[in-house]
Amino acid sequence: LMWNMYGNWFSYFWKSGWNVFDFVIVVISITSMVSSDLPGISVLRLFRAFRVFRLFKRVESLKIIIEGVAASMPGVSNAFMILGILMGIWSIIGVEFFADYARQEFATFFQAMFTMWQVMTMDGWASNIARPLLYESGIVAAAPFFVS
Repeated sequence: LMWNMYGNWFSYFWKSGWNVFDFVIVVISITSMVSSDLPGISVLRLFRAFRVFRLFKRVESLKIIIEGVAASMPGVSNAFMILGILMGIWSIIGVEFFADYARQEFATFFQAMFTMWQVMTMDGWASNIARPLLYESGIVAAAPFFVS
């Protein structure tokens, strides 16, 4: 690091974000070696793993992949926004229909949003949410709600 600072005449060294990142990582590492009783300082040493990202500008194929991922972010964010709107609509419907029968899952909008996240990721939605509403509560309208 000192060699890099000397080679870049100190002032040019600070103009590169990667050099500043390396400097912060070295300072954190030295601080954690000198004073190991500081809370959380050893966890900050894990940021050394992010130095691998320097390869993205050196390896052309990785650079192309990263640029493609970055270019797709606006479209992906629009898709997530639409997904959030649909989950919100289904959450409101769930609160209206099932709040009396499944208080833990559909008592409030935010509980229903979490339940819809569980349904969307298929994390136990059939056995923990849908089947109790269908078989124990006898709500036939739960079937098209969860299938749609």
